[in-house]
Amino acid sequence: FVCAALFPWSKSSFSSLFNGEFANDEAKVTLWQAVVEKWTGVAAVGGDSRLRFILTRPNQPYLPLFSIEVPPTDKAPTPSIRCVAWCMVIEVDEIRPLVAFASNSILYIFDVNRGRYHGILRGHGGQINHIAVHPWDTSLILTASHDYTCRIYDIGEKVPTKVVNPSWPGSKEMAYGGPAFGLRSNDGEGYGFGRCTAILAGGPAGGHQAAVLCAAFHPSAPLIATSGMDHAVKIWQMPSVRSDGSDKSLMIKRDDKPLFSSSRVHMAQVLSIAWYALETLLSHSGPVVMRQKTGERAEDSNIYPANLWHVSGTMVLWRWLGYDRYFPPGRVIPEKLRGCASVSYINSPSFKIISSYRMPLPIETTRVHVFKSPSHAPFIVFPISSNTPHTGGAICLSSMTRFKPRKRPSFPDFDEGARSFDPADSDEEIEELAEATERMTTNEAGEGTAGGQAEKDPTSELDVLPVWKLRPDGTDSGDVNVGAIKACAVGENGRLLLGVGEKEGVWIFRIPS
Repeated sequence: FVCAALFPWSKSSFSSLFNGEFANDEAKVTLWQAVVEKWTGVAAVGGDSRLRFILTRPNQPYLPLFSIEVPPTDKAPTPSIRCVAWCMVIEVDEIRPLVAFASNSILYIFDVNRGRYHGILRGHGGQINHIAVHPWDTSLILTASHDYTCRIYDIGEKVPTKVVNPSWPGSKEMAYGGPAFGLRSNDGEGYGFGRCTAILAGGPAGGHQAAVLCAAFHPSAPLIATSGMDHAVKIWQMPSVRSDGSDKSLMIKRDDKPLFSSSRVHMAQVLSIAWYALETLLSHSGPVVMRQKTGERAEDSNIYPANLWHVSGTMVLWRWLGYDRYFPPGRVIPEKLRGCASVSYINSPSFKIISSYRMPLPIETTRVHVFKSPSHAPFIVFPISSNTPHTGGAICLSSMTRFKPRKRPSFPDFDEGARSFDPADSDEEIEELAEATERMTTNEAGEGTAGGQAEKDPTSELDVLPVWKLRPDGTDSGDVNVGAIKACAVGENGRLLLGVGEKEGVWIFRIPS
């Protein structure tokens, strides 16, 4: 198993869903209570070609309910479910809980009440890495993919059968470029429900220039945060997705210029990102292997001798400084927002790091799960590998209330070349100044050479993230012969922790009520 999602709602959630539109509808409230009673404590667990549903309620046996087999296709002969999320559609006389999951580049939406597919959608040109569900409009989902793009779907609308695209510049004919150009596919986009409403495009104009690994909807504002393999974090305005039936409203909205972009928050691929508050985000990067050339290659070889060393991943809590610029209190927000300069969507300096930690080692490239609730402080969970091969490792928990402000960065001593050149200096002083300058330069590969510190971990000055570890066997060592834990999920207002991993292992931790 590599992904898991617990049923995320409770009976009290209905007042905040869909802006409270149905909170006073007694018929809808009755339907909602029945849905919650039926599906509370049910986990959707994915891996390989099968999605399994497992019951995790207290005082009941933990047992598998049913499973879904993803059929192979010509383009994906070996299905592999990598991400899963719960979503929902409210109809006139029915509330339909759905599970969205992805295998390779295909998005599947399954109706758990009816036991059939709600929609099967295609359009991405690469593996889907993450599925995000809108926090209050649960019929909107977003997929992040290896094809450098994110797609927003409205799963309450049918897959369009009519191809409606804009024309190319300078032409009156409809463009038929297909999904690669952010347009409708010429040969269908699947069947059932799930209309692609918008695309956050990649490319040098401002989008991601490598695989998009994670995405998150803002809790209240029309904003989307994304992170990717290009070391970048980006914040986009969420396009208007509702259709009025006209051809223009059925066109896919395409955006390649975010409101904010920076690759300076992290120095490696950014594996996960989440909103902590209105303008505060939490993101984490994976470990990276650094390389420094140590000599010249041999005449019969293309390989240079080099030193290799590992740099830890980082967990960063940071603030986006441009929120009030785009969403000033008491002002009407325009339909389309744009950055005030090109730097906003290429590499913006408008952020402030609040707290930064090194991730504990050893750790694989995994996604961090952030749990937030009005009744208790936010905390994060993620799996960690074991030092011993073929052992289970642990699940790490950390409360964000324990985060401390970032330390003041260190500065080099004044005597290491801080003095400027003076023609009146003696030859001995000039030579000393030249040596100090040489120590402060960088080599051709870009590694620092100051005092032989090129192999120093740039994150070594950061504290290790304070965590509490849960072992699969309940011991301190965790050296039990079980498969490694690959993913985590939190439910029941923080009282239930679920871990899944190798050998189809499922670990359930519960705080007694």
